[in-house]
Amino acid sequence: ADLKPLAETMPPQISQLHLVRSGNSPALSLNYSSLGLFAPDHEEESVLVTVPVMARGQFAGALQGRFLLADLRQRMNAARGLLLLYALLYGAVLTVAGVFLLYRNVVRPVRDLMQATREVAAGDLEQILPEEGPKEIADLSRSFNQMTATLHDSRRQTEAHIDSLRQANQELASSRDEVVRGARMASVGHLAAGMAHEIGNPLGALVGYLGLLKGELAGDSREIAVRALSEAQRIDLLVRDLLDYAAPPRGEVEDFDPVALLRQAVELLEHQGAFSHRALADGLPTALPAVRMARHKLQQVFINLLLNARDACPPGAAIRLSAGRRQDGVWLTVADEGEGMAPQLLANIFDPFFTTKEPGKGRGLGLAVCQRIVEEVGGRIEVRSEPGKGSAFTVRLRSAEGIDG
Repeated sequence: ADLKPLAETMPPQISQLHLVRSGNSPALSLNYSSLGLFAPDHEEESVLVTVPVMARGQFAGALQGRFLLADLRQRMNAARGLLLLYALLYGAVLTVAGVFLLYRNVVRPVRDLMQATREVAAGDLEQILPEEGPKEIADLSRSFNQMTATLHDSRRQTEAHIDSLRQANQELASSRDEVVRGARMASVGHLAAGMAHEIGNPLGALVGYLGLLKGELAGDSREIAVRALSEAQRIDLLVRDLLDYAAPPRGEVEDFDPVALLRQAVELLEHQGAFSHRALADGLPTALPAVRMARHKLQQVFINLLLNARDACPPGAAIRLSAGRRQDGVWLTVADEGEGMAPQLLANIFDPFFTTKEPGKGRGLGLAVCQRIVEEVGGRIEVRSEPGKGSAFTVRLRSAEGIDG
């Protein structure tokens, strides 16, 4: 017991010998740096082992051995570089794998979702995202696809509703125009009947008296009678046009070629010099399927359209005639190279008493009568006109075969 304080002040070798002798048990002393793998090498790093030697139960001596640890330190330092290399490689592999998985499962789906959202905002509802990847991303893609499908169905229903509303609006506008036209026709009919009754007989007498007076006068007096007779005859024509518009004569219905009738109307007007200083471009076919209606009524329509084209054309311009077949009928067009008409005028050209001609050159009943005649047989008159480029009036009629069918 007295040797222990003394052994602590001695060198390790001597102190361990005293400790082994006093305790009769092995002793171990380690001289090693505490800095671990990153400590520098030291030659004095070692392990000192002291074992007692006993003889007949008594301490006879001690066996002491010292083992250097520099070689162990060198081997551990050599393994340290390999361990760091493995750690770096493993970390790089984990980083690359993590970035790839993050891009494939999160970044790319989110980017595709953002792009598809922009396309949908621009109006393209055909976007479909793949429903794959992590559960949250797949659920988000599925919700997006359901949203676009719902929007697509809603758009289709909206477009169908808009189409039905547009069609209903067109039907209402057509019905309104028919009602307005019917009201105008009724009012004009009443007016024409009253004028025929109240003005017809005295006007006829006035025309007769002026005719007699014209033959008995001479000089300026005769010229005045001639002008008065001309104005009275113009009033008589206006009354007759009103009667024709209100209740046009029926006439005998027959089947005939409309192209041949149009050529006859052209020849009739040419003999009267109606197309002087105007060129007539005949683009009519040899024949067309027959139509069924009163021949003189359609001739009246053609003459009116030809005279209107003549009046619209300046000297040297051309009047172009064309015709053709359609699915259940025929069409015939009279086009001029005049000044054309603005859209606001086109909406009123078939109204009674509406005219674009100068005062005294038109009464505004010609096109109204033509439309009435054509609509009576199930046809229609179409107008194409543009300011500065002339006008084209197209008469569309059902063929006699289509009527029979």
